[in-house]
Amino acid sequence: VLGRIRADTAAEFLMRADKDGDGKIMREEWIAAIREQENTLWHAFERLGGEGAAPSAAAIRAAFEPYFSPDEPEQLARFVPVALVALSGDALRGKPLTFAHFQRWVKDYRLEQLA
Repeated sequence: VLGRIRADTAAEFLMRADKDGDGKIMREEWIAAIREQENTLWHAFERLGGEGAAPSAAAIRAAFEPYFSPDEPEQLARFVPVALVALSGDALRGKPLTFAHFQRWVKDYRLEQLA
């Protein structure tokens, strides 16, 4: 989803949530769209090493590369150092990386990119 996350506006999320294309989002479709996004974040988090990991630049690149367009490698190149600082900061202060911190950081990063 990170490839989509950068461009993920509310409208795009809602369009993806409307699975049957009828212009209405049913509760089940909304829940499914949120779960899909959460599962994608969880898989990226696991590829980083999961709870307590101190991700390296190589681990971040490997974890997030599938979510960036291969046509725009500079986006991933700009993303890796930002993610490295943000996601390893807690580890440097002796706090383990948690999914909640990772999820919050991804949300904040998306909002910054949309601003």
